Amino acid sequence: TTITSGFSIPTRELIHSSPSRVAFQSFSRSIINSSSSSSSSLLSFSTSLKMTNSNDIDDKNTVLPPKKFLNDPTNAVSELIEGLLIQYPNKLQKLENHNVLLSSSIDLDKVTILSGGGSGHEPSHAGWIGSGMLTGAVLGGIFASPAVASILAAIRAVTKVGTNKSSNSGGGGGCLLIVKNYTGDRLNFAMACELANAEGRLCQMVFVADDCALERTKGITGARGVAGTVLVHKVAGAAASRGM
Repeated sequence: TTITSGFSIPTRELIHSSPSRVAFQSFSRSIINSSSSSSSSLLSFSTSLKMTNSNDIDDKNTVLPPKKFLNDPTNAVSELIEGLLIQYPNKLQKLENHNVLLSSSIDLDKVTILSGGGSGHEPSHAGWIGSGMLTGAVLGGIFASPAVASILAAIRAVTKVGTNKSSNSGGGGGCLLIVKNYTGDRLNFAMACELANAEGRLCQMVFVADDCALERTKGITGARGVAGTVLVHKVAGAAASRGM
């Protein structure tokens, strides 16, 4: 899989040319200058934001205040990735044709740590990429598990093909997938892991299901491991950085 080491700002320049930015600047200036027109500026700013869905228009065709700061819901994940690449140009890189972010410095001779899942839980999962933490993250759609193809592409990018599956002799440190106890993630990450091992890449998974934020009365699917997974990222990442 080809890794794109560089990044260019899209030609559409959404952030710099959108009416919402102009309205926001006007609103900001009115606050700084304590202008009495701040209320009207705020209304202008609110109504100029791109509508996120049909619920933003009432029965009288009146534009309602938006619920989220989004240019377009369909581009939310890709724009999140663009923003992270702009913010951390020397620390992150993106896999071409996949919503996968990786550390810019990967040691294939050590165990690499991957995680991922549906977007909308920021800073998870891309926010945990770094030294002693995750090697990379696979980003799915909003609250949707990432595709098997993207997960497999990420595994291929951080592993070598070993000559011996059991010991991974000559094949680097292998890859550990940290997966939360969500049905879609369990299925897709497990399938990608199986395919990677079939290619001779040493890959294993650990499921995180312990989550004190959710009641156990919801059954086995209630404990999805959302809150405590970052601690597993830290422990596994620190162990991997020490060559364990």
